[in-house]
Amino acid sequence: MAVISGMHSQPLIKNREFINKNKILTLVPWAAGGPVTRYPSLENWFFRLSVDDTKAGEILVGYALDQKGCQSPHMLLADNPWGDSNLYSMGKALTSRGKDATAVTRFNWNLKRYSATSKASDIIASGADCVLLVANVIEGIEIVKAFASLDPSERPSIISHWGITGGDFHHQVSAQERKAVDLTFIQTCFSFMNSPLSAMGQEVLNKAMAQFPDIRSPSDIVSPVGFIHGYDITRLLLAALSNVSLSGNAAMHRDELRIALENMRPLHEALQRPQFIR
Repeated sequence: MAVISGMHSQPLIKNREFINKNKILTLVPWAAGGPVTRYPSLENWFFRLSVDDTKAGEILVGYALDQKGCQSPHMLLADNPWGDSNLYSMGKALTSRGKDATAVTRFNWNLKRYSATSKASDIIASGADCVLLVANVIEGIEIVKAFASLDPSERPSIISHWGITGGDFHHQVSAQERKAVDLTFIQTCFSFMNSPLSAMGQEVLNKAMAQFPDIRSPSDIVSPVGFIHGYDITRLLLAALSNVSLSGNAAMHRDELRIALENMRPLHEALQRPQFIR
């Protein structure tokens, strides 16, 4: 009936035409790349419940300038379609605020410490006082450690997309290192760490702890973005399925399910009371 994707935008963007032409209903609880849901057709088979980079870029830039007092931001972006998406949205936001949108450094997969340190040094030498980072876990670890290893007086603040939260970043980069580089990142508005939890939040946490032995407290949910958005998008899927009478014709039911999702109202029983971003 449907495919639920993961955190990476690149495979979704690369296969977007194939997915839409073959009418593969694809639910996106995490990937933020702007082009994912912007297929040039009235019939779109992607549904995203996640931050959208066309909006996230402006939020990250606004936070850097207004909350961190950044005067000379520098974009440090993965050299892939996700990075391209953020280059466009962040660049547009910087230009609208009268800032230089050409201060950009790109990096490839599997970035190593020497290269990360070299890029960090070059960024500091350029006069940047904050870094707008778009990286996944492996490269994010190397980049943050590289900045943390440099002279404390020269370290810029790092304002990051949420890609760094998708794995063991918090184990590999110590709290001391994170504090040393003044690291902040965009995150879902709901958190199991909030106190007191809503009745539904507590119910979901209790179920998670009962079902998954490794979860004994909210801090054991390693990737809260994936967990929270994955939970909510599944509730939306089930609610839409309740409007489809299943008889065995999968192609027909997928189309009915797509239409049901397009016409859904926000759920009252969801962690974030979400709406799809199309």
